[in-house]
Amino acid sequence: FDSLTYDHGAHKTISRLKLLVSPSRRPPGWKHEDDDTGRQIFCMRRLKKNQVEVIEDNGHLGCGFIPKSLLVEVLGKSEDVDKASVGSMRGFAIQVRIIGPSSVGIAKGVLVVKDGIDKIQVPTSMIKVKKSKTEPLHDDIVLNVQKCFPWESHKIMGRIINDHLKDPTERQKREVKKPCNDVMRVLLCKGVDGDVLQRYEDDFKEQIKFNHASLIGVIDPTGLIPSGKVFIPGMGNKTPSRVFVTRVSDWSVPYYCQTAL
Repeated sequence: FDSLTYDHGAHKTISRLKLLVSPSRRPPGWKHEDDDTGRQIFCMRRLKKNQVEVIEDNGHLGCGFIPKSLLVEVLGKSEDVDKASVGSMRGFAIQVRIIGPSSVGIAKGVLVVKDGIDKIQVPTSMIKVKKSKTEPLHDDIVLNVQKCFPWESHKIMGRIINDHLKDPTERQKREVKKPCNDVMRVLLCKGVDGDVLQRYEDDFKEQIKFNHASLIGVIDPTGLIPSGKVFIPGMGNKTPSRVFVTRVSDWSVPYYCQTAL
């Protein structure tokens, strides 16, 4: 790789080296007994150099693209993947680490499915360590999938909000987390009365109101969403007239609240 020495200090070097030992998630539908069957047990795949390309950043902010066929290949064969691959899989995203010493360097971020491409597209904003300047021993690239989105909690919230979907169980509702402290502080700074926020938090604990959600923000893979607009899918007929969206610093993901808390 290129230099791992930074003006910020040694802690920056350590954080970059940690990317090499990031955990890999299990394939969708994985079960413990699969370990003895020879089935893929981790979502990690060795790719050829021609399966990945670096593109200029144009508002990507750490989000690149992956073709649907390659995503299905990386996640492995399972009932969940089979169901997902029936549709276009637009909005399906994965959190990744990409390691390619002679071609990419070390990259981290999110890949979202995009139609009409045949290789992974990595914007420069995803690259945290530049590629090596020396003659490579090989040009293979390792793709390590850490998480798949939407999360289970995303699906539960969708079932709460969308009247067209089956209601989640009481146990599943309890898995939805309350608004984090960062969001509460932002809303306070924007002029929302503290009593209103406390009342909403109390109603949420009693499962009376669910007007917030944490979302994974990705770049528009269609190029059709107008500039300055945000597309939030899965709300059914309950789309509010106004939505407050902010970025949560500790999760680095967008967060929305309906304005009528």
